[in-house]
Amino acid sequence: MKVEIQNADGSPIPGFNLEDSTVLYGDSTKQVMSWKNGSDVSSLAGKPVRLKFELKDGDLFEFGDTSFKAIETKGHTQGHLCLSFEKDKILFSGDMVFGMGCGRPFEGNAEDLFNSFKKLSHLSNETIIYCGHEYTQTNGNFSLSIAPDDEAIKNRMIDVDALRANDKPTIPTKMKLERETNLFMRAKSVEDFQTLRDKRNKF
Repeated sequence: MKVEIQNADGSPIPGFNLEDSTVLYGDSTKQVMSWKNGSDVSSLAGKPVRLKFELKDGDLFEFGDTSFKAIETKGHTQGHLCLSFEKDKILFSGDMVFGMGCGRPFEGNAEDLFNSFKKLSHLSNETIIYCGHEYTQTNGNFSLSIAPDDEAIKNRMIDVDALRANDKPTIPTKMKLERETNLFMRAKSVEDFQTLRDKRNKF
C-alpha cells in the first residue's frame, strides 16, 4: 500500500510518502513505518493535511480495533476494489455487487466480473453488503423478466417494492440473500454471465 501525505488542497508534501505499509497510526508516537529521507513527522503538527492511500489487491489496512482487506474486483473499472471487513462481516462493494445485480462493465468485460464474483465466494452468508447505489428494484424487475417463476426472487421483490413505495432503502443487503436471488451471483459460467449482462444492459 502506498500512502502519501498531502496539503489540504491535495498537493503532495515532499518527503512524506510511505511504501508497502499495512498499518497506519495517526499518532506520530506510534509510527511503525519508515518515512522517505527521514523526514520528521513533527513538522506537520497543527498543519491541515490529508492522506492519500493507494491500495492494491490483498492489502490489509488496520485502524483502531478493526481492519479491512482490499480485494481487486475488476470489471466495472480495471482498478475497482471491494473492502472486506471480515472480522465484522461487512463488505463495501462499491460498483461490483448491487442488490440483485452487478456493475456494468465499463473498462472490463463479463469475464472480469464473473471472476471477481468468484473472489468474493469465501465470504460468509452473514456478510452485510454496502453497495454504491440503490438499484435493487430495477435489478429485481429485470430478474423477474428472466426468471418469472423463481419463488425466492418473487418473495424478495414483495419486500423491495414495499420498501421503495415508502421511500425506504433496500440496502445494505446480505450475502446469503444475494446468493439466493442475484442472478449474476448464481451464474455458473462466463457464458451465462455474459448473456445476463447483455440482457441487463438493454433492460
